[in-house]
Amino acid sequence: MLKRIASAALLAATVIGLGACSKDSTTNPTTNATYLVTTSGSYWLYDDFSLTGSSTAPDSSKVGTDSMVVLGPATQGGLSCTAYVDYTTDSSGTTADTTYQREEGGKVYTYFPLQIDGLGGLGAVDLGSKWVVIADQNGTTWTSLDTTLKDVPLDYNGTVLTANIGMKMTGQKIGTENVTVYGTSYSALHCLSTFSITITIVGFGEIPITVPIHYWMVANKGVVKMQQPPQTITIAALGQTIPVPGNKRLLTKAVIK
Repeated sequence: MLKRIASAALLAATVIGLGACSKDSTTNPTTNATYLVTTSGSYWLYDDFSLTGSSTAPDSSKVGTDSMVVLGPATQGGLSCTAYVDYTTDSSGTTADTTYQREEGGKVYTYFPLQIDGLGGLGAVDLGSKWVVIADQNGTTWTSLDTTLKDVPLDYNGTVLTANIGMKMTGQKIGTENVTVYGTSYSALHCLSTFSITITIVGFGEIPITVPIHYWMVANKGVVKMQQPPQTITIAALGQTIPVPGNKRLLTKAVIK
């Protein structure tokens, strides 16, 4: 399915030159808090869970742990940002990914991977990465990405097909709320990012995929909780219904330098 998003990482142009405009609906701005920690050596420890079943009341099972450390200043997609190294450990071992974040004008951006893993016999698609807004203290809703790519080659069980791929990333500020993680209560900014993809293949019809991701962020601490609900994807043209597990990440320790 969609490549799992491990913590936050933010904004820029993709390798294929995607363009997107931001259409923000804003309220009166106030003094902005700082949600990103950018001091080198700061780190976070998380527990990772797989979510299955109902999207509203899913079953949860721990599948691994995660640690993220601030690497330092970086430039990505032509913008100054902060690099983070994310180490994920599960039954298959430990993997490391570098993610990128920035914060400006009350908005938190992440360098978001536009990737689709193999699904129902369709090959994986890598469309680069894009800077997108995942939190806006002064906004209510926003659009970070809204574009359609034409004539994208797509492998289906060894046969190359041609597809049009529509992509849209929207965001919503749910509000400030108290969230309890392992007995610790936080006042957190809760935002929802929704990544929608529609793959249209001649002779197959449309394959719609929607991935909602919830973030709970605490000022001067970062993300304390993240959740992507499980869902079921139907590929009518292939006669397939595919259950897709969700995931959840909970903070166990934060060391802020």
